[in-house]
Amino acid sequence: MTDQKHLVCTPEEVKVGLELLPKNCENWTADEFQKALNRAPANTYLLCRLAQSQYYEGALDDALANFQKLRPQVPNCRTVIHHMGLIHFRKCHLSEAEKCFEQIIEIDNEFAMAYYWLGLTNHHMRKYGSALRAYKQHIEKAPESHIALFNIAMIYLEMNQYEDVVRTLEELITETHEDPAAYLQLGLAYSHLDRLDEAMSCIKKVLNLNPSDKRAQHMVRVLEERIRSAEAPI
Repeated sequence: MTDQKHLVCTPEEVKVGLELLPKNCENWTADEFQKALNRAPANTYLLCRLAQSQYYEGALDDALANFQKLRPQVPNCRTVIHHMGLIHFRKCHLSEAEKCFEQIIEIDNEFAMAYYWLGLTNHHMRKYGSALRAYKQHIEKAPESHIALFNIAMIYLEMNQYEDVVRTLEELITETHEDPAAYLQLGLAYSHLDRLDEAMSCIKKVLNLNPSDKRAQHMVRVLEERIRSAEAPI
């Protein structure tokens, strides 16, 4: 059973809200939610749906204002806090986003996406240790999350920890098999480690998957020159 304190509205409010919306429509717009809300200003279901629609339509300031109206009424609602965090992230208000995702984890420490977004926020803040912890906690709860594993590798790359990059991306490739982005970054890590043949093998796999990849084409030329220089007699 869902914990009622985490809900944004009651089943009765949903019923009333739906009765005020246009019939036979699967994709209601923010304008339609606003018109319905004008008829039932206290309905938290309609206010939440209005805020969500504004968010997806890109009206971030309006969405944030409406989620902030909801927050005192439902202080532990995961949906409200999560969307506020997403809006702050998109507006580059990273400290505010971080607070929101941390609050969600305090309320519901099984919500995997809160750890992902906290990791991504910390990553952008260059709080690498915190980002790694959050991403790893996300993966514990969502083992199929390949993007989090890729982002962990990118943190190691930014920290110049190339052996960790190799280890992480090899794990990712074992799971995804044909991921050109993973092969490209793995090739870059190998090149930093002067493992040039392995780097070239990875970059050629990128080109097999995506022959028009400009960065891979450039890396092939750079690696060919480095290999020739390494093999040239002294």
